[in-house]
Amino acid sequence: MVSVSGRHNYLGTQKQYRCDANNAPEDTSVPRKAIHEPQLVAPFPPVTVLNLINRSVIFGDWRELVHPLGGTYYYNNNKNAYTSANLRNYQYLQMLDDFVDASRASAKEDSWVLVVQPALFLGEQRFQYYYVVPNCRTIAWLEDLNGILLFRECIKPSEWGHKKLELEAQYWKHFEFFPHHFQMVTSEVRGIRREVICYLGEATILSQSTAASIFWTLDDMSLIITQLANIEELAEHDLIPETGIVFCCA
Repeated sequence: MVSVSGRHNYLGTQKQYRCDANNAPEDTSVPRKAIHEPQLVAPFPPVTVLNLINRSVIFGDWRELVHPLGGTYYYNNNKNAYTSANLRNYQYLQMLDDFVDASRASAKEDSWVLVVQPALFLGEQRFQYYYVVPNCRTIAWLEDLNGILLFRECIKPSEWGHKKLELEAQYWKHFEFFPHHFQMVTSEVRGIRREVICYLGEATILSQSTAASIFWTLDDMSLIITQLANIEELAEHDLIPETGIVFCCA
């Protein structure tokens, strides 16, 4: 006989009697023990912001990534290509893949990173792009490019010797938007901080200095120096996290 007491938390003593060859009763009572009701196990992990960030969403060969500042972008590991287009609602994924394949075949540079952005031009689907060239710290195209927009701040770009610097600036700007897979070490951040300190010193001494007129105010530069120092402290194994990369490349 099983007796249940309380709120079904305990199993009462159970006694069974049986007879052996000599018909002697044998006590086989089971000691009282607590019954631990099994906890309910959710079929899926609880939905949290961290789970949403870490959850991989795949569209063809494109994996959705979450930017440190919010928003999403997509990376094709097979083609080493990025796009910021919203592939969740994109109807021309095959055309995008075909463009990437054709561009890659023409470039023949597997180490270059391709960034492609779909655009609608006169009712037709077109693709804007650029390549990131890591070993040269620049960006490039496979065709001649009209640089009016890129060098719009220069009055006569053809007469300037700073076009290479502008292309290098765009190289760093790329990682502000696509920090995935990019590795920045603490020595690079320290170098940036030293340059800003140099500009701050110049701006402090010369009120009409280049640093004071082109870059930031004295307070801005002091704040940036402090933030760069904080980013160095957040490094793990000498590598800067994506949030720090975005700040440094902005």
